[in-house]
Amino acid sequence: MREPAKALTSLLFAAVKPALSDHRLRESLLKQTTKKKGPGRKRWEDTNRKNKELREATKAAIEKWRNDPPLDHSNRDPEYWTADRKDRRRLENLAKKKGWMART
Repeated sequence: MREPAKALTSLLFAAVKPALSDHRLRESLLKQTTKKKGPGRKRWEDTNRKNKELREATKAAIEKWRNDPPLDHSNRDPEYWTADRKDRRRLENLAKKKGWMART
């Protein structure tokens, strides 16, 4: 008496996996291969326009102060540091970092 073949029984009772439809297969392949898009051109243009306006306003403010005497950065007197001088110092530092104004 021989033992029955195991390979034959495993083929008869193998689990059946559902096949993907052509539509689902195509959608999954497209999803994997398409490039992820950024925020979009319109959003970039809006941001770029706003940044350009800020940059131009900063440059105009710096030009207004160009002929004034330089700020005394070592001055600790609170009376000296008015709101205008604080703004000027902040904008001058920004301009130096961005290269809009020659470093002094």
